Amino acid sequence: MDAVKRDYVECVQKLGKYADVIVVNVSSPNTPGLRSLQASKPLTDLLGSVVVAANDVARARKPKVVVKVSPDSDSPQAIRDISAAVKASGVAGVIVANTTVARPAFLTTSPQTTEEEKRIVAEEAGGYSGPALFPRTLKLVEEFRRQLGANIEVVASGGVQNGRDAIECVKHGASAVMGYTGMVYGGVGWFGRMASELAEEVEKIQTKVRRLKVEGAAVINGETYGRE
Repeated sequence: MDAVKRDYVECVQKLGKYADVIVVNVSSPNTPGLRSLQASKPLTDLLGSVVVAANDVARARKPKVVVKVSPDSDSPQAIRDISAAVKASGVAGVIVANTTVARPAFLTTSPQTTEEEKRIVAEEAGGYSGPALFPRTLKLVEEFRRQLGANIEVVASGGVQNGRDAIECVKHGASAVMGYTGMVYGGVGWFGRMASELAEEVEKIQTKVRRLKVEGAAVINGETYGRE
C-alpha cells in the first residue's frame, strides 16, 4: 500500500501545478487489483495522502481532488464505505462512475450477433460503457448524494447521451455531468448539441415554473401545491 500511495503522490507532485482538478482513479477494470483500493481503509489512506500532496502544490489555487469509483461497487455497504472514505480524507467529490465489467444480456440477443462476438462478450475482460449504464448511473448518483450530503460534489458519468440525460442526472443529485461514449460516437458536434438540448430542457422547466406561478401553485421537493 505504501508503494501505491507513493505512485499517486508522485503524480500529484509532478503534475499538480498544471491541474485544477486531480482525479484519483481506483476503478479502472483494466488494471488488475486496482478496484481493491475502494475498500474503506486503503481508500481513506490513499485519498488522504493525495489531498495532502495536492495542498502542498506550489500554486496559489490548490487543485481539487476527486475520486472516480466503479459502478460495480454498488452494494449499500460499498457505497457507505466509499462515502466514509471521501468524508474522512477531505476530497472535494466523487465521480460516479467508471465502466462496468457486467455485460447486459441484450448485447448478444440480436440474430445478427456472430459466435465470435458472443465469445468476446462472454470471455474478454474490460469495461463496458454506453446507454445501458445510464439507469445504474442515476441510482448511484442518488445514493452517493444521500450519503455525502450537500457539501461534497457528485459528478455523474456513465451512459449520458443527450441533454435530457444530463438534466435527469442533476435531478437525481449530480453537481456536474460528464460524457465519454456519447462524445465518441457523436463526434465534435456532440458538445454543441448537448448545449442546445440542455437549453431546451431548462426552458421547459422554466416554462412550467412560470405557469405554476401564474396558476398560484408552488413546487416543493418535486410535489406541486396550490390550486387544483
